[in-house]
Amino acid sequence: MLQISNEAKTILADALDEGQVYRLIIADDKLALSLGPVVEGDTVYDLDGVPVLSTTPEIAGQLDSTIDVEDTPEGSRLILLAA
Repeated sequence: MLQISNEAKTILADALDEGQVYRLIIADDKLALSLGPVVEGDTVYDLDGVPVLSTTPEIAGQLDSTIDVEDTPEGSRLILLAA
């Protein structure tokens, strides 16, 4: 099951407009992020009760990974760590 670190949630939350969440989707057979509202039935990841990321239960269930943050010389970036 997909997990997301609090640090990654904070980065996502800081970049969102109210009422929007990042949606983890599959586009061109690759994982991608898009912006939009939470879709009914989504698996939702929140920070202090505020949704920051959502995805279908199928995607969340298939990913045995964690979204985390890596600090680089260019700044922080999100990474996907396999379990």
